Amino acid sequence: MVLLGEMLLQESGSTPDQARAADLFRRAAAQGIPDAQYNLGVCLRRGLGVKPDDAEAKLLYNAAAKQGHPSAQLALGSLLAQTATTNEEWGQVASWYRLASEAGHPTAMTLLAQLHENGRGVLTDLGAALELYQRALAAGLTDAAAEVQRLEVWLRRSGACA
Repeated sequence: MVLLGEMLLQESGSTPDQARAADLFRRAAAQGIPDAQYNLGVCLRRGLGVKPDDAEAKLLYNAAAKQGHPSAQLALGSLLAQTATTNEEWGQVASWYRLASEAGHPTAMTLLAQLHENGRGVLTDLGAALELYQRALAAGLTDAAAEVQRLEVWLRRSGACA
């Protein structure tokens, strides 16, 4: 069901196929399949074949994230980041980014690095941020190269060791 749903989303972009894909994801998500929970969450966030519903997407991302789905962990962190205001809320965001980062998700590495740069939900730690950007670059996220260079230059100029 999950693979067919993914094929339907990629194939046409038409509303009937999106609705059918979302229905397949919903049926598989009801069986506790993390890929389906994540994909249905994406449909709900983007309004693909279903009415947008961030609250339901959050529940689905959470279910998949707790089962170790790195993209769901990243998505849940990003959804929480949209409304985070307190250090505790940013700490929850950082926790989900950290889990996805540890699973090798390069985008999560860069987002967690940004939190370390800004001290949101984690201690300000430019060395940790640089290491995360370097890991993201090594994992193939070429956009991280500029961040690595920027932080290396800043740390060199400031006399800090990275």
